[in-house]
Amino acid sequence: LPAWGQPAKGDAFSNLKDFASMRNYDPAFHPIVVGDAVIFASNVDDSVRCLIAASGETRWTFIAGGPVRIAPAFADGKLYFGADDGFAYCVSADTGKLVGKFSPTADQPPRYVVNNGRLISYWPCRTGVLVDGPTAYFGCSLLPWRSSYLCALDAETGKILNKQHYVQQFSTMTLEG
Repeated sequence: LPAWGQPAKGDAFSNLKDFASMRNYDPAFHPIVVGDAVIFASNVDDSVRCLIAASGETRWTFIAGGPVRIAPAFADGKLYFGADDGFAYCVSADTGKLVGKFSPTADQPPRYVVNNGRLISYWPCRTGVLVDGPTAYFGCSLLPWRSSYLCALDAETGKILNKQHYVQQFSTMTLEG
């Protein structure tokens, strides 16, 4: 199911009308290849799957708490990805076992909105996760009239360990794609 079922007719926040959809990453899965495996995320069943490339056999499946819309990133034997449940995840690339997950709003009461007939976080992680050296970067955002969060965490622990790591809150913007 696409994040946005039809092209937008307008953007009330920016007062724009009749423009082409810019959120078109959902109609197809976007795989990555790691060694002998093909790995892809699914917005249909909230999963990340690892297939053996030679046979197509499923090696493992990880189920997140919401649709996973952007391909995972691979770094140092781990896969990093975000989901519409508002969390960024880290799993073992070999086994699919959860290493850790993080949400910038985990210490707040959960807030949900209906999207395509499903409840999702007000702050889904739809940016994907970029890993650069020891740091994982991602954003959690949806609506321009709600806060957005830009996160930079230690990729190994998922924590803020030094001044290079942060959770920055912004208003009047969305982070996606």
